Amino acid sequence: MKNIATQLIHTMNENLLPKSVKLIQVTPQGTFVTQIYVAGLLGIILAIPIMVMEVVGFVGPALYQSEKASIKKVTLPS
Repeated sequence: MKNIATQLIHTMNENLLPKSVKLIQVTPQGTFVTQIYVAGLLGIILAIPIMVMEVVGFVGPALYQSEKASIKKVTLPS
């Protein structure tokens, strides 16, 4: 119960759901699968900026200044 996915689920349950709503386990593997999904999504969300930085660092030297400026406008929000 100390992994990040479980902590995120409990935090969202306490802060986002109304007090009258309870999370229930419908299937025997439901809580485990939910933790796997949440951990996978967190991994993707946290890895996207690093992946964008690596791709831009690889492609960047081959671009002109105007193209680099366009790429910065697109990649800055990510």
